[in-house]
Amino acid sequence: MTQACASAPPPPPSARPARVAAVPRADRLLLLNPVENYPLGLDVGRQAELATAYRRLIAGSNPQEVTATAQRLLAVDPELAPALVLAAQADLVAGKLEAAARRLRPLIQETPDYTAAVLTLALAQEGLGRLVEACEGYLASQRMNEEAARRAKRLLPRAIEAVSLRFADAMERGRFAQAERSLARLELWAPGEDFSLEGRRALSVASGDANGELLAIRRLAQRGFDDLDLIRRHGELELQVGDSTTGLQIFQGLAAEFPDDPTLAESLAVARFRWRLQLLPEEVRALVDLQPELDRSQFASLLYWLVPEVRYGRPRRARIANDIFDHSNREEISRVVNLGLMGVDATLHHFAPARAVTLGEALRSLLITLADGEPPPACLAGGRFDRRSSAQALCEAAVRCLLLSDRAECLLQGPVSGPEAVEMVRRTLHQQ
Repeated sequence: MTQACASAPPPPPSARPARVAAVPRADRLLLLNPVENYPLGLDVGRQAELATAYRRLIAGSNPQEVTATAQRLLAVDPELAPALVLAAQADLVAGKLEAAARRLRPLIQETPDYTAAVLTLALAQEGLGRLVEACEGYLASQRMNEEAARRAKRLLPRAIEAVSLRFADAMERGRFAQAERSLARLELWAPGEDFSLEGRRALSVASGDANGELLAIRRLAQRGFDDLDLIRRHGELELQVGDSTTGLQIFQGLAAEFPDDPTLAESLAVARFRWRLQLLPEEVRALVDLQPELDRSQFASLLYWLVPEVRYGRPRRARIANDIFDHSNREEISRVVNLGLMGVDATLHHFAPARAVTLGEALRSLLITLADGEPPPACLAGGRFDRRSSAQALCEAAVRCLLLSDRAECLLQGPVSGPEAVEMVRRTLHQQ
């Protein structure tokens, strides 16, 4: 009896790892040879080994084979950047996107111009849905790689939207350092757009940066806007930290357009006064905006230069202060003292020029100036204030004469800044 033919045994498993699909062409244009554009020197042997492994990866070899090559090179030199990039590229092809990103972040911090590393990380970030980070990488390499430029153009609108949301969230939470980082991206990617300029203005307002706010508003003005509040703010900032002539012109235009608006008429009066301040000596102008707390000599100097009755008035007496002979503001202090606007210690005959001037001293000096006028203003009629008036009478007179907006502001022992002193002087002159 013939034996049945035995079935052939299955072939032994192949020792060669299975091939995978070749890398898509669009991605292949972003996965560069790690040896190219590497900013440091590399010996010919390792260059060849890395280049060969890279070509196998792009052609569709199993990523594990390429990873093994990279690991062998890294075992000899753990900081060999092209081997790190090759390993990351193998991770990416194998779908291990987070692993690829982890390998490359520290490397790019050290060598941000290494295009092969930047583009590999950008591709991994895009795959992970991190469009902002991906777009940043593509934009950084767009001059070196046409595919990076195409992807940057495609992703940029969505990335800008995402960064704008990050900025808004950081501002709402008061995290201004985070907001600054997001805004820096917006200003880099879309420097002339309204949302970038409005963002800079909002952050400047929140952080008290008047110069930054003015710069943003100036750029918005170049694009054109008709918001009355924004135009008014532009004028205020020009007067405060910018060009006083521009500020005056802005308020002249607004007052002409809205002649029945009393607030604009007041703003125009302020603008005219601030413009005249530019005629003052430089050291006096520095007090106007920059000095957070005036001393007695500085306040005396402001009175001398800002109030004509002080500068040109006839002194009532001749009093000597022993501690001002060598002081740079000696002339101004002497005039203020001899007009009876500021006092000298009766025993030591000291003016104390370096002591901080108090709000009470400043108000009393200004109200005396008003009371000595011919005729005195209505707010001081009937002898309701004189040099010997009490603290209560002083505060009441300051509010009646509009030197202060409210009685609660009358903290007589408090300090006086340069801007506060100048505004009180302006209000004093407005009563005359």
